[in-house]
Amino acid sequence: MDRNLPSLCFKLFVACFLLSFNQLRGQITPGPGGIVYVNRSVTGGTHSGNSWANAVPELADVLLWARDQDLANPNWLSGDSIRVFVAEGTYKPLYNADEANRHTDGTIDNAFVLINKVYLYGGFPGTGNPGLQDREWKAYPTVLSGDIGAPGDYADNVCHVVIIAGANPARQDKKIDGFVVTGGAATYSQQSPGVRIEDVQMQYVRTEAGGIFILTPVGGDVFSQVLNTTVTENHANFGGGVSIRTANALLKNVIIKDNTAAQNGGGLISSGSNHSVIVNTLITGNNAASGGGIYSFFGAARYHNLTVAANTATGQGNELYFENQVYDDPMLPKPDSARFFNCIFWHPGSTGITNVFVAIDTVFSVSHSIFPGAQPWPGAGNLNQAPVFTDVAGKDFSLRLTSPAINKGINDSVATSTPTDLAGKNRIVGSYVDMGAYENPDGATLPVSVVSFKGAYAGGLATIEWLSGLESHFDHYELESGPNGKAFAKVIRKTATGSHSLYKVTTPQEGPVAYYRLKLVDKDGSSSYYDKVIRIAQNAESKLSVYPNPAKKMMYLQVSKAGVLKIYDASGKQVQQVAVQVGKAAVNVESLAAGLYFCVLGEQRFSFVKAR
Repeated sequence: MDRNLPSLCFKLFVACFLLSFNQLRGQITPGPGGIVYVNRSVTGGTHSGNSWANAVPELADVLLWARDQDLANPNWLSGDSIRVFVAEGTYKPLYNADEANRHTDGTIDNAFVLINKVYLYGGFPGTGNPGLQDREWKAYPTVLSGDIGAPGDYADNVCHVVIIAGANPARQDKKIDGFVVTGGAATYSQQSPGVRIEDVQMQYVRTEAGGIFILTPVGGDVFSQVLNTTVTENHANFGGGVSIRTANALLKNVIIKDNTAAQNGGGLISSGSNHSVIVNTLITGNNAASGGGIYSFFGAARYHNLTVAANTATGQGNELYFENQVYDDPMLPKPDSARFFNCIFWHPGSTGITNVFVAIDTVFSVSHSIFPGAQPWPGAGNLNQAPVFTDVAGKDFSLRLTSPAINKGINDSVATSTPTDLAGKNRIVGSYVDMGAYENPDGATLPVSVVSFKGAYAGGLATIEWLSGLESHFDHYELESGPNGKAFAKVIRKTATGSHSLYKVTTPQEGPVAYYRLKLVDKDGSSSYYDKVIRIAQNAESKLSVYPNPAKKMMYLQVSKAGVLKIYDASGKQVQQVAVQVGKAAVNVESLAAGLYFCVLGEQRFSFVKAR
């Protein structure tokens, strides 16, 4: 008997098994509307994917089937598309990302590889027959996990959980919407051998992008999309959460949190002359050596309504490390500049690490953003004030009613396709969009906003006026006055006349000084006070103009009466005294420590912030 016969029989058995398995996998058939259903918890059924009852248990099998079809005929979905509805549960990448080895288990080189015109939708409940109207990506978490080895030990996890790659700019119609991406670990020193996807030979892929790796060409009108997705607890040498390389990509309603990079870009790394758009995105709790939140190198992305806060770096740039090298060679194309609109970059407390680090020869623009040190770059409407988040310790980065970021954005930068914020609330509440990923809730506080509240004194009369922003189901204002800022009595009631209204009250003022505040009353009788109290003095008939505020070196005053300006720190201690004359007065505050100060000039009072 031939000694090789048992081995030959075994090989024939394995071949027949693989053939049968591949034939079964090839029987995936989209249901009505081009939908393939995936449910990790499905019991029974044919696993053809044409209904929830016949759902495919593994998302990896559906993507492998789609990849086979696409490689056999790149035009197989010409004029059409496939939607993959994925029920809640945890799914793991089972196949090698490399094109030639896609049917094998590549262990750490496994990944979910997105296919052109095959759109992934997570967040469906795991029971019943849910449709798109039942999808809720936060309530029904659909987890893509790279933890394929020992549970909780990322040393044997896949390098990347999701890969979006390709060489043809017209074939980047790829979408992932409503998932949690976790457990990637691109922490190796060597590049992965032979990882090829759609004619792209990917290099250094075992070192970059633990969560989502986007490597697509710039050009054309097709953008790969990552929507309504949380990228969390991934690791890499570069780009712990997400890496965008030379790509046209759209990230919208994305949370990138608690990822780690040994070197650059704990949350996000953007490299190459990419023209990506990142909207309504929160980046927090990430850490790296440089650029705890974002590390950008030679990138020209557009950032709209980002909140980047409470990230950490051991070197430079807790929130942002920006490097845009400029080449002097006239033969090399000059990069476009990155642009930030309506963003918040803020680090609570002091760490001794620069929160926003910008390398030399770097150019970008910042508009209507809270952005430390934004003044040197093109742009307008920027602030260098604490954004007043709801609860930093509890990782709630929505805005309190007293936040200076409310109604301070620019509406022109809000896309018509982005009607809601990261929490799903109306994107523009009041006159202007808020800075950051969250709009001040339209139902969490009284449905009214006050844009300005000011007063002046002349001829024994105090004139107080205020401008409203949003007024929705709001009833009236009550102007109150008091002699010492502690006890108040009602002066007058003003019925609300509608959003964006100007109200004006003139009332006798008997004392030399009086304080005024606004009570806001809703139609249901609930009330609160506007946070600003104004002080009007009889001998302060000319408004004191103070600028800039915050001030770093010099503070300038436009005064109507000469006197002595006294400056007190937050504890009430006088720290400086300056004689000022009528007209423009210059006060040097460079020697003061950073913080809040209170000033007295005659009967006039004001405060200012000394910047670092």
